[in-house]
Amino acid sequence: MSRSQKVNEPETMSTASAYLYKEQAECVQQVHQYLVEHLDSRVTQAELAQRYHISLTSLKGAFKQVYGLPINTYLRRCRVQHAEQLLFTTDLSILEIAQRVGYDSPSRFAAMFKREKGITPRECRRVRTDQLPEEKTIA
Repeated sequence: MSRSQKVNEPETMSTASAYLYKEQAECVQQVHQYLVEHLDSRVTQAELAQRYHISLTSLKGAFKQVYGLPINTYLRRCRVQHAEQLLFTTDLSILEIAQRVGYDSPSRFAAMFKREKGITPRECRRVRTDQLPEEKTIA
């Protein structure tokens, strides 16, 4: 396939990706995979562009075209979603969860979480425990 030929749309991408060149679409998929697998890492968009050998402008534009959001917004939402899952399914501390989703500061994590979800991580966990069935004790 030549550089000027366009790539077909993978099922997980928006229809806009049909207009990307094959190399850009593959690059964006690789960046996406990296972000999802490294939610705990602090990486800049410039570092991603350098790692995947694409200009920063092209990376930003192609990523937004495919996923409908800027990279940082998409990453923040993935982090919140993963943090919410950890809050619901584990007894990890807020600090441990913050670190697992790329935040060194639990207060910065809590502020970001509240901005995205409208409640704090503690409130989110409390909602979960309030919804769990009560354990019955055997006398």
